[in-house]
Amino acid sequence: PVPLDAGQTTSITTSFNEIVLKPESNGDRLALHTRSGNSSQYRLTFKTNPVDDGQFLKAWDDSFGWDMMHYPVLTAVRDGQQLYLQGDHFQVRTAGSVHRQEISPDEILRRIVHEFGLDAAIAQRALAVIAKGS
Repeated sequence: PVPLDAGQTTSITTSFNEIVLKPESNGDRLALHTRSGNSSQYRLTFKTNPVDDGQFLKAWDDSFGWDMMHYPVLTAVRDGQQLYLQGDHFQVRTAGSVHRQEISPDEILRRIVHEFGLDAAIAQRALAVIAKGS
């Protein structure tokens, strides 16, 4: 959890980069950026206005149909590097380099278990759920 003040920029330093939340639209939105060294990358924008239970549940239910719910996305930071898996794309970032590679569908489960330390049976079940929903 991060305490937010919608009226001012909030910066959170992690072991790998810095997360910056910048207010927009008089504080009605917060834009999330990541910063590493001199490089800043916009990621997404959060709305700050509360919603009622019905609006939240509708958005929750709708989210299961979004494109991003049809492939695995995992990230971890270890030993000064960021591991990132999105579908069949695997990436390792360090402070000075980015190594990207496309992996075969047969390789995805092994990477999830080996690189991210997830239990093989749980990862296999999750991948089956994703495949069923595609």
